[in-house]
Amino acid sequence: DSLQVLYKRQAFLNSGDGDLRKQFLAHVESLQLLYYKCFSNSYADIDITYHVIIFHLIARVTGISSITTANSYIVLTSVLGSTKAIA
Repeated sequence: DSLQVLYKRQAFLNSGDGDLRKQFLAHVESLQLLYYKCFSNSYADIDITYHVIIFHLIARVTGISSITTANSYIVLTSVLGSTKAIA
């Protein structure tokens, strides 16, 4: 049964509407009240906002800040999988 695959026993969301569940989970996660995967085994398409801060280093020898021309990327990884490199 797909419900047993998707949810842990302690899941508390019993609504039949999957979109409402995702919206609720995204809202609760945005409030940082709980980590939604603590009771859900799978919501691969839920939107969660990540904050990434990119900064440049000051050269130690010269003390002059420099902007790098190197290509930067990020890869998000979790228990369910990971993304490709995001440039």
